[in-house]
Amino acid sequence: MTGLNSASDEYADNLKIAERFFLQSSHRGFLFAVSNDELVQREVNASLQLLLKGKGKTIHLYTWSKEPDAIHPVEQLRQLQQQHLDLNGLILDGIDAALAHHPNLFVQLNFGREALSALDIPLLFWLSSRTLQRISVESIDLYNQRVGANLYFEHSGETTDHDNTARRYLAKKEMVLLRSNASISHREAHLKLLQRQLADAEQRQCDPVAVANEIVCELLSLYVKIPETAQLIQQLMERYNGFIDLEEPANCVIVAKAFHYVGEIGKALDLYKKALQSYRELAKMNPQNYLPEVAVTLNNLAALQAAKNNFAAAEGDYREVLTIWNELAKSNPQRYQPNVAATLNNLAALQASMNYFTAAETGYQEALTIWRELAKSNPQSYQLYVAITLDNFASLHDSKNDFTAAEAGYQDALGIYRELAKSNPPSYLPDLAQTLNNLAALHYRQNDFTAAEAGFRESLKIRRELAKSNPQSYLPDVAMTLTNLAELYYKRPEPDKQKSLECVSEALRLALPLVETLPYTQEYIDTALNVIKAWGIDPEEFVKQLVMHE
Repeated sequence: MTGLNSASDEYADNLKIAERFFLQSSHRGFLFAVSNDELVQREVNASLQLLLKGKGKTIHLYTWSKEPDAIHPVEQLRQLQQQHLDLNGLILDGIDAALAHHPNLFVQLNFGREALSALDIPLLFWLSSRTLQRISVESIDLYNQRVGANLYFEHSGETTDHDNTARRYLAKKEMVLLRSNASISHREAHLKLLQRQLADAEQRQCDPVAVANEIVCELLSLYVKIPETAQLIQQLMERYNGFIDLEEPANCVIVAKAFHYVGEIGKALDLYKKALQSYRELAKMNPQNYLPEVAVTLNNLAALQAAKNNFAAAEGDYREVLTIWNELAKSNPQRYQPNVAATLNNLAALQASMNYFTAAETGYQEALTIWRELAKSNPQSYQLYVAITLDNFASLHDSKNDFTAAEAGYQDALGIYRELAKSNPPSYLPDLAQTLNNLAALHYRQNDFTAAEAGFRESLKIRRELAKSNPQSYLPDVAMTLTNLAELYYKRPEPDKQKSLECVSEALRLALPLVETLPYTQEYIDTALNVIKAWGIDPEEFVKQLVMHE
């Protein structure tokens, strides 16, 4: 399938837009640029600085601090501005790595947005696909104040490879929605079929209304479930949104999800509300068919409200969803009890984020009871959800520093994953490895270094095996687990320099070649370099020697 524009044309156009942003925004303004390739980011930065220097504008590049004791992000920029009185704008990068050390960075930026405006200079924020999703939730007010559409940059000389984008996702198991190789193969085949149909329809210049409602809506419904498809969604929306029949509530939901994915939260909310109104009317005449649609749409709306920190509205919506599923479950418990349990989980997660720990515990416990009852008659389908709820419950206990309860929850989840993995290793070994890692991290925080080492080692062994058949998906996990072990060998009472540096060396050998295509692996590289530095070794020289001996 041919893209609507070549990537090289889009690259040049977006570079011009970014240049105009700095030239015309003589005072405050926020703009967001998106790329998963750090080489592309550096190329754009260098081009912008050169172009603008020739036009009398001094633009500085600033990388967000990853130091544990870093000052408030706004204060970081304020101090930089005081040091450079000739500053005409800032390019801000490194946010993925900074978030690994400062999870509340986006929240801080959101609350500090007025102070950012008071700097009176244009600010260009670099994001990846992953952080684009986060900023549109955690910094919604800052994000909504941007001066223009997001700028998406790919390699300047390459065209978009739609099939490879899909394949990168499909190589990764989606824990809840995709549980078998057959499901993955089906989705991949479906995606390719729709892409071929769209390409054929565009080549034959078919009626755009028919294309939008028969092909594009279905394609969007798949793209919103796939990481790193924001640009593909944006292209489809720009071309076909005006042709989609939004009087059809199902289409409203699909387009709402697409807007949510690309960060257009306000538009997503409006469409969810429109769909909800339609489904409520339909449910009056045919409740059996349409009450489930009311519940599903309310659930989506509640999730969006929660993302905007409108917790009261979200809680109200979740409670209505729960009422609907409970009512439907009275006449058909086998079909609707899973929905009751899932909603209890969602509501509990919301309450936990509001620090309503008692209510959250009650919700998780009720959900766990339902999943366990369902699992008695159908363990293959529902034991997984028992394990997931146990994980959530353990996390809640962990956040309350109730380490005994947290450990018990993780251990119970671990037991289930071990059993599931016996009959279906490819589907459940990744979950087993992740829970082992979580439990090991808990032991590490309790200074139980022996148990932590055993957990990390078992997780590492599983991930090594998984990486043999699927290195793209699991080598990053191998690198991450190795850095956990490297830190452990440094911080335990009897430090083991040799083992620590062996883990660091292997982690770097794995992560360094991956960082260009998987920018989040920079976090693992940074951790490895910090361990090297803690041992009193020059990280730059260490990496140089490592590369020389490859």
